[in-house]
Amino acid sequence: MILTFQFIPETSSDTSGDTDSSKRFRDEASANLEKWVNKPPENPCNDECDLRGLLKITFDNSTRKHLQINMTFDTDPSGFTFNIGDSISNDGYAGDYADQSNDAEVHSLGRTILFYGKEIRPYLSYGLLYQRDNFITQQVKVDIMDELAAAHNGHDYLLVNSFKMFALNGQADATGPVNDDIYLALNRVVTGRPDRYGNGLCKVYDVALPADNCTQGGSLLDKTTFKSLADKRQFTGVDCYQVQRMMSQAGFMLCVCGFALTFGQQVSVNLKTGVVTGSVTAANGFQWISQPPVVPGNTQCNGRGVLKLTFGPQRVRAHIQMTLTNNPTGATFHIGDSATNDGYAGDYGTQANDAEVHSIDKTIYFYGRDQSPGVSYGLLYSRANFLTTNVIVDIKDELASADSGNSFLLINSPRLFALNGQSDFEGPVNKDVYVAMNQVITGRQDRLGTGLCKMIITWFSS
Repeated sequence: MILTFQFIPETSSDTSGDTDSSKRFRDEASANLEKWVNKPPENPCNDECDLRGLLKITFDNSTRKHLQINMTFDTDPSGFTFNIGDSISNDGYAGDYADQSNDAEVHSLGRTILFYGKEIRPYLSYGLLYQRDNFITQQVKVDIMDELAAAHNGHDYLLVNSFKMFALNGQADATGPVNDDIYLALNRVVTGRPDRYGNGLCKVYDVALPADNCTQGGSLLDKTTFKSLADKRQFTGVDCYQVQRMMSQAGFMLCVCGFALTFGQQVSVNLKTGVVTGSVTAANGFQWISQPPVVPGNTQCNGRGVLKLTFGPQRVRAHIQMTLTNNPTGATFHIGDSATNDGYAGDYGTQANDAEVHSIDKTIYFYGRDQSPGVSYGLLYSRANFLTTNVIVDIKDELASADSGNSFLLINSPRLFALNGQSDFEGPVNKDVYVAMNQVITGRQDRLGTGLCKMIITWFSS
């Protein structure tokens, strides 16, 4: 179902010439999905992208689970060109006057896109989850689902999927009524406050997608295709949106900028020469399983090794910075929760907690742990052409994020790394993660890689 509306309307509002099918289409769209709260005024003489309106969109968790909003902007958008909110009184920056605790929102400010979470409790918000400057181009697509918002501008792709986002599946609300509504404000915030207007949104159309579509690598797969992939990975009944729960990366960046490093919290590995700087000791949470050989003068990015990381009270997050060649091949990095991870959700039954993140060429993959003996949660997400020459991966309990400078991915799910004493029905409980360089963790010869030149691993306490 598609509803199209343009801020430069037709020269006449007369619908007497509508065909039966077009009239029925508009009526169905209005009745089933959308309702104007404030409709943009018709102004046939207006040639500016500055008309304003507010559309209420109702989800139903069956046939209307996924909304895709396509927006066209002029070359110089300013202010709040769009505000997508979970509350009728959202007004940007995580504000809604306490009408709803489920008040997450996504909005623009100039060329910046911002994702804000709902309230933790009355008057205390989860706040800014993520923002990307210079994101708004002339064509932007935003996808909204329960606990998910994604945005794509033709070049950069952002995905934030978290219980902190939109509550569209009957979740309880501490300060207002339970509902499955969101509000789409056009060249304004939802409340319409005059000091938060915008200019530059020229056209919008939205598409309500079938309930059993999901996202794989940033593109839509139909149910049959996804089921085929699912069968190959031995997991069933998985909607790939539902196996991801995202949380804030903004806080991580603040910690990186403001944290005073001390000796032993960082290790740097040169995969050309094999030179290691920093203290690799168990006391510092680092232990070599296999160390890259020292090869003075080597210019190839082909050194290989595996480093064991042990998490603890002051080692909550591993921040992994990687420098790669322009054309990496194979498994240039592999981060796994099991000592026998070998990629593609495999670990030979050593641990049930065996989640992993790894590359193959320029693609990044996120795989979940086992849900029962011999059955994995499988592929949670993949992104083709993700790897650039500089990639950052952060690992925490039940969380993995990756930033390539172009795309940002963050998955926070109980199906990921178990680093807080979770039980394991196949192996011992532990707080270890293994990081393989230009190979998979097991070192199997058919899954080697080349192109990882340097890796820096830094511990952070949050």
